[in-house]
Amino acid sequence: MIYDTFDSLNKTVSIPIRYANGKIEYFYGGKLPKLKDGVIGELILPAYALEDKKFLENISKEVIVDLLPSGTKLFAEINVNNFEKLDEVLKQFVIHKRCNFIEIILQEKLKLKLRGTKKPQLLSVKCDIPALGKVANSLNHAYSLISEAYEIERISHIGNVFKKVYYRDDFSYHELDTLRGNIQYKFEEDILLKR
Repeated sequence: MIYDTFDSLNKTVSIPIRYANGKIEYFYGGKLPKLKDGVIGELILPAYALEDKKFLENISKEVIVDLLPSGTKLFAEINVNNFEKLDEVLKQFVIHKRCNFIEIILQEKLKLKLRGTKKPQLLSVKCDIPALGKVANSLNHAYSLISEAYEIERISHIGNVFKKVYYRDDFSYHELDTLRGNIQYKFEEDILLKR
């Protein structure tokens, strides 16, 4: 969401509510607990509860947009803690033992599915991983293959590609999350603020 400023490391709470007589009430009776001024959150409801069908249609709208063109070079951030255990072919792509960026080349357009106020999703995309000589079926798949090859000490080989994969514009490298956020902001502005 455009206000998505939650730190994923912060603890959150779920407050059960009931909507009655035009007011939001604490589900178990009494007043809602006092909240800090300016706090931002989400009200999650079953879709049938929204009586304004136009609003429901807007807030549930799904659109697929192009995020990056075919041929774009992306860079997956990884940590190599066991350099000496890598085979010689993989070692040639390691620049620094702590933090490395392994190239991924998109074979198709990278597309993003915007889903109303829900978090957007990347669609599957074929991509080359030159360092591994492999083709992945999605960016998440590519990241997992790279992690399996280079981060051999890890038990799990998944990561948030929006935070761990970078693209380059005319000036610098940026997390995919930056691009996603800009597109998501524009989309939500169009569907929510102009209703």
